[in-house]
Amino acid sequence: MSAVKVLEPVLDGGIENTNFFNGRLLTAEDLKAEQKAGRLHRRKLGCALGEGVAWGSRSAWRLTPRPSSPACASPPG
Repeated sequence: MSAVKVLEPVLDGGIENTNFFNGRLLTAEDLKAEQKAGRLHRRKLGCALGEGVAWGSRSAWRLTPRPSSPACASPPG
């Protein structure tokens, strides 16, 4: 990742949100894109917050392996 100046907007790698307004034809693809954006928002929020209770709630004498595809891994597709 390259350095970015403080007031320079970051436009690469963002989440594209669908802009709904009156007069626009609503399609299934728009709704799917909105759901995908919501999933990515929640995934990034979960990665920012960390493991927390989801992994901290287990208490066992032996260590249990972590899942092979954690939430912070790059999303499929």
